[in-house]
This record gives sequence, C-alpha cells and structure tokens, in this order.
Amino acid sequence: MKKSIRKLAAILLAAVFTVYQLPAAVSADATAFHDVAGHWGEAHLVKLIEAGVMIGDGNGKAMPDRELQGSEAAVMLAKIFGIDVLSLDEALTGYFRTGSVVSREEAFVTIRKVFQIPDAPVSFTSAFPDYNNVSWGAEDHLLAMEYAGMISGKNGKIAPKDAVTRAEFAALLSKGIGDFIDKNADFANAEMRNTLIRKPGVTVENLTVEQLTVARGAGSGSILLQNCDIGTLHIGGGGEIHLINTNVTELIVNAPQTGHVRIVIDADSLVERLIQISETTVDGEVFELEDKTGNL
Repeated sequence: MKKSIRKLAAILLAAVFTVYQLPAAVSADATAFHDVAGHWGEAHLVKLIEAGVMIGDGNGKAMPDRELQGSEAAVMLAKIFGIDVLSLDEALTGYFRTGSVVSREEAFVTIRKVFQIPDAPVSFTSAFPDYNNVSWGAEDHLLAMEYAGMISGKNGKIAPKDAVTRAEFAALLSKGIGDFIDKNADFANAEMRNTLIRKPGVTVENLTVEQLTVARGAGSGSILLQNCDIGTLHIGGGGEIHLINTNVTELIVNAPQTGHVRIVIDADSLVERLIQISETTVDGEVFELEDKTGNL
C-alpha cells in the first residue's frame, strides 16, 4: 500500500507541476446541477463548479456521491492550478488503470503534499478509533490533515481504505485552496488562510493571508500585490511579481516551467526570507536568501 500511495501522489503532483494540454477552466452555474442543492458538501461543490474545476455528466448531475477515479483527480488538480497539459493519457500511463478509484487515504496523503499542510505537533494523537488501519508511511500525513481540520471523518471514522467520493475530494480541494483570485481584487483588510492566483495580470490589494500561491496558470504574466501581509508566498508561475507596501514572511520561488521570475520589492515592502528553487531575479532587499537552484 505504501508503494501505491507514493505512485498516486507522484502522478497527482505531476498533474500540478507538469505541462498538460487541458482546456482552460470555464466557470459554470452550479444551480444547473440537480444533485448539489441540499448535499452536505454543497458549499464546496458550488465553489469548484463555479470555478470550472468540477464538471458533471452532461445531464445536469454533478454525481457528488460517486467514487472518484484517479484520472478525474488529476484533471481537477490541473484545473485548480490553471495548468495546460501535453497528454493526459501519456501522463497517466502506468499509474491509473481504466476505472481505478482513489481511496480516502490516498486522497489525504496527496492533498497534504500538494497544499503543503504542516506537520501536526509531536504530542498530537488521532481522535479516530480506526486510525490503526492507516497504512504504514501514511500516518504522519493523515495526522497533519486531521490536526489542520481537513478530515471530518466518515460515520465517526477515518475509513482510510474506503473509496473517496467526488464530494469528499471536492471538500478537500476546497479547504486546501481557500479562495480563488482570478481577477483584480481589493480585500479591504480581510484575513484569510489560503488563496490561489491562477491567472496573469492580477492585482491584489489589502489582503492578510497565511498562504498565497501564484499558480502555473499565471504563465509569464505580472502579478501585483499591494498593501498585503502574507505569511508564505509560493511562486509557481508569473514572469514578474511586484510587491508594493507588502510584507512577506517567507517567499518561495519554484517556477522552472514558466522561465525566469523577477521579484520586484519596493522600499516600503519587507521580505524576511526568500527561498530560490528556480532562477530568480530580485530587485530590492530581502533579509535572508537561500539559493537552492543547484538542487534542480
């Protein structure tokens, strides 16, 4: 089981960081789906449907309680991050069989890695009575997810070997993403946990957020962050990132597929630590710079 978890996590992570040729995410009206209203996961389903991440069967059904296939999971992740992919069939060869389904455990491990959910405290123990059924190698991942409030349980259990449903996976993605930012936005000093930018040319103002991701969908375009307070800023896309009167505790640049990234830091901004994993030009000052480009 440990090997299968690693393989699944690898392909879903590849769906996030590899170039696919999927159609761009197109927003949809969630009210057009007849099986969403009143469902326990309605809020999460609506978010993903309206963001163009989750599609239905073409007959007005989102099929929230159907078991999730691995290929569906990969596509949903790719759409979330605004990625185009070269060949979905080629990317999935050797990882997913036709009709294969994703277990809850596999989904938890993958989501934890994709959204970089931090470790649970050493003293934390699971409240689920069937935690001992979790596969070896997945325990720490599930503890992290439980501690972060990402696992609500199934009939009071973690049910790690059960197939994950489309609604359950949608809930995991929704919690991991937080909110999409696809256009210019002024948050009027709102405080948020997670946000994700997946389009180029976006300006974000007055946002306080624990984690902000500029995804691959930003391409080589520019992103402007003004009057923001950011815990961790992940740069996975974008040609130029402009910081104006913005504070960032940790800025991580890992965008090898989108080319060279330029970070412009004005005199009124503060970047405490910058971790450079892919090629980066920095205009402005940072307190601490860690260069990991030689590890690629």
